[in-house]
Amino acid sequence: MLPIRLFIGILLFSLSGVIILQAQVKQHGKTITLNKEQVPLAEILEEIEKQTGMFFSYESSLLEGFSSVTLQVGDISLEDCLKQLFRKLPIMYQISERTIILKKKPRQVVISG
Repeated sequence: MLPIRLFIGILLFSLSGVIILQAQVKQHGKTITLNKEQVPLAEILEEIEKQTGMFFSYESSLLEGFSSVTLQVGDISLEDCLKQLFRKLPIMYQISERTIILKKKPRQVVISG
């Protein structure tokens, strides 16, 4: 049988993990509503930051070449919004705590012969 102190310690540790997990779910659980047509990609990223409290991190040159982007979403999750936004763009993302890291997608090369 476990000593009572060890049992309480295990219980408190597991409860703190639940609290941390719930905080992460709430952080990413915010929904996004956007109706942007033919605007700079940076403007869409700024609006996502405002609505979620998340922050984008990327090299400034990454956004060059995207003159205008359209994104119309209604009350969807951050993950679904990012999937839709970057589906056709050569940009990939990774969510790390309160930061969304953007990088250029690696080129896919097909070799046949």
